[in-house]
Amino acid sequence: MILDRHGIKDATILQMGSQPEAAAGMRRDAIDGAMISLPLNYVLAKEGYRELVGPQDYRKLGIQFISQGISARRSFIAKNRDLVLRLIKATMEGMKLMSAQENLAKKILSKYTRQTDQESPDRAYRFGLETLNKDPTIPREAIVSMVRLMADLGLIDRAAAASMPAESFYDNSFVDEMKKTGFLRELWK
Repeated sequence: MILDRHGIKDATILQMGSQPEAAAGMRRDAIDGAMISLPLNYVLAKEGYRELVGPQDYRKLGIQFISQGISARRSFIAKNRDLVLRLIKATMEGMKLMSAQENLAKKILSKYTRQTDQESPDRAYRFGLETLNKDPTIPREAIVSMVRLMADLGLIDRAAAASMPAESFYDNSFVDEMKKTGFLRELWK
């Protein structure tokens, strides 16, 4: 999607494994770029690599993309709806805690990203605040574009993807319930 928005048609996309493998490919000059996120993007920046496009640019480019979420089988959700709702609420409460308690958030970021320098948690925290979404509603357009991209890349069957409604890939009923009960409004006031 990013390449398309910039009119780049002749790029070769390779599956390199996880982000550390992609970073290693860049360091060996085997590839010219990679999709890298926290905290590795900061490590690479210190090594002289430049960020060409970041999540803050997606909106400017008209790209809606889901980069994180909670996934479960429909059968699990049907049997454990209350558990799933509590998990989503706890996640939102964690986001609220992160935004309200900077020192605690940085301490947790340092622990789980295994970064010992002070700059990485600081940058990660600022990034988290900049990209924090107080409304976890999944935009239909983001799912449509992601399914289309996955079909274009051969990751899913094009005919199957075309025959399934976008709503079969996500469930906003939990968010709707949190809005209806006032949970999100109370959480973020």
